[in-house]
Amino acid sequence: MELINRKLKAGDTVTANDINISVPVVSPDGVTEHITLHPQMADVVLTSGANELPAKLLLGGSLYDLTMTINV
Repeated sequence: MELINRKLKAGDTVTANDINISVPVVSPDGVTEHITLHPQMADVVLTSGANELPAKLLLGGSLYDLTMTINV
């Protein structure tokens, strides 16, 4: 997971578009490529300290639960 804006401070809002998730995909011939997706999540207003952002990632018809922690 990568946070696009790394200069966030308390009071800033993080949205799904602020987070990129790179997922490796292996084709039948063994070639690995990465696709970049945004998670499904509610907007989160950051507070001072550790902020846990619950999210979900839909990949190949399966929904995966994720948690990202941002320290401000």
